[in-house]
Amino acid sequence: TQAEAYLLSWGLSEEQLSKVKARYGQDFNPKVEGAVKLKLSWLTDLGLTDLQIQKAIVAYPKLFRLDLEIKLKPVAQWLLDIGIEKTQVAKLFARFLQICSYSRE
Repeated sequence: TQAEAYLLSWGLSEEQLSKVKARYGQDFNPKVEGAVKLKLSWLTDLGLTDLQIQKAIVAYPKLFRLDLEIKLKPVAQWLLDIGIEKTQVAKLFARFLQICSYSRE
C-alpha cells in the first residue's frame, strides 16, 4: 500500500513494518497524506527524533487511527498547559504515545 511504501521510505525496516501491521490490525491502510505524513511531521515539530518516532509507531501503530486535531494536539496542549515543558512532552509521546488515546477527564 502507499502507507507501507511511505513508512519504508521514511526509515522503518521490513521487520518494523510487519510489527506495525500486526498490531494495527488487518485493515492497515491509513491515508498517507492525512494520517501518516501530517502526524509524522507534527511529531517531528513537537521534538521527537526520527528514531523516537519509528519506535513509537512500532509500539503504538494505532496512532494512525487517532485524529491529529481532536486527540494528539489537544493532549500535547493540555500537558503544556499544566506546566510540562515541551521537551518533556516530546519524551512522553516518544515513550508512551498511548496517552493520546486516553480521556483527559
